[in-house]
Amino acid sequence: MSSLIQTDLHWLQGITFDVHTREHHSLMDGHREFGGKDRGPNPKEFLLNALCGCSGMDVVSLLKKYKINYKSFDVHAEGELTSTHPKVFKSVQMKYSLTTDEAIDTSLFIKAVDLSMTQYCGVSAMLTQAFPITYSLELNNAVIHQSQAQFQKTNT
Repeated sequence: MSSLIQTDLHWLQGITFDVHTREHHSLMDGHREFGGKDRGPNPKEFLLNALCGCSGMDVVSLLKKYKINYKSFDVHAEGELTSTHPKVFKSVQMKYSLTTDEAIDTSLFIKAVDLSMTQYCGVSAMLTQAFPITYSLELNNAVIHQSQAQFQKTNT
């Protein structure tokens, strides 16, 4: 697998773009108040999607490795923006929700998320250089853990 990631953006109309990555297409658009047609996520929403997707893929891979069975797994993120331009994230809060019918070793769920948010998730590693990312874990709707993403700075 190449260490180079590429994407292309093709303008459609207004502020609507077709995003093309490998063989995949998606729409990127803005809110109606800014001239968009609201036909897809905006760039900052795509960034939160990338964060949730990157970490979520880590966590489900680790849960499989730990042989943890579950009914559902969800990742939710909320980013708080600065009030002045350029409006950037000043913090992001994430919530990992796992639902299961059977008793599990909760320490393995915590370990899976903590590993994602301290070692594996490249998107989180990049974003924590700019703002804090905090997270909580819920098991069957009960909060069992809270922490903050922490990565060593790398220049490679």
